[in-house]
Amino acid sequence: RGGTQCGREVLAKVLELGKRLALETGRGELASWARGLFDRAVATSESGGRLFEWVFFEQTPAQFFPRLAARRWWRGDEAPLVPLVHALTEAFPAIRGEFLQLLHHGHELGEGDAYKMGWRFVPLWASGSGVDDCSTVWQGPWCDRDLPSLCRALRAAWPTLGSAGSAAIAVNDWHEAAELQAMPPGARLLLHNDGHNARLNLHLALLGGAGGWLTVGSETRRFGSDGAILIFDPSFDHEAGNDAADQER
Repeated sequence: RGGTQCGREVLAKVLELGKRLALETGRGELASWARGLFDRAVATSESGGRLFEWVFFEQTPAQFFPRLAARRWWRGDEAPLVPLVHALTEAFPAIRGEFLQLLHHGHELGEGDAYKMGWRFVPLWASGSGVDDCSTVWQGPWCDRDLPSLCRALRAAWPTLGSAGSAAIAVNDWHEAAELQAMPPGARLLLHNDGHNARLNLHLALLGGAGGWLTVGSETRRFGSDGAILIFDPSFDHEAGNDAADQER
C-alpha cells in the first residue's frame, strides 16, 4: 500500500509539472502528452478498483477523496463558509487599517519559494502548530501587535478541525492555515494544485485588489477591489497574479 501511495504521488506530481510546462511553453505536444497520461491513469485498475479516481483533467491531486464535492468556485453564502466570511467582512475596515499601518512602518512580509515569482507569505496559524490547543497557536507579534482585528475575526470561526462536533481530521500539517500573502506588481504564481481536495481556499484582498486575479481550471476571476473575497477548491489547477502597475496585492 505504501508503494502504491508513493507511486500515486509521483505520477500526480509529474502530471502537474507536465500541465504547467504545456501552459508556459504553449507546446501542443506537451498538452497532448499530459492528457494521454491522465487518460491512462484513470483507466488503471488495482485489486478490482480504479487506482486513480480523478474525474476532471484540471483536478489531479495526489490525494483525492471522490465523495467530496468537485467545484472550482464556491460562494461566501454557502455553509459552512458563512460565519468566516461574515466575520472577515465586518472587520475588514479595521483589518485593512492595521495592515496599512504595518506597511507604513516598513514591516516586511516573509519570503516565498523562488519559482513562485515574487509570491511571499507570513503564517498566522496552521493545523500542524497545535490544533488541540487553540488558545496558544495564535500567539505572536503578528496577532498581538500588528493585526489584532484580523486574528480576532479569524478566531470567531477558526479552526474547524478538532472543534466541538467536528469529526474531520487533518490530511497534513497545513490542512487548515491562515496566512498573509503578498504579490508585487507583475508577480505570478504558476500553475499548481495543493495536493488534496479536502479543503477550500478563501482569499480576501487587503490591498491592490483591482490588479489581483485567480485562475482556477480554465476560468479567471478578478478581485476587482479591496475587500473582495474569492473562494475556490485548490485541488484544481490554479494560478494567481497581480497585474497592477505599482501596488502590491
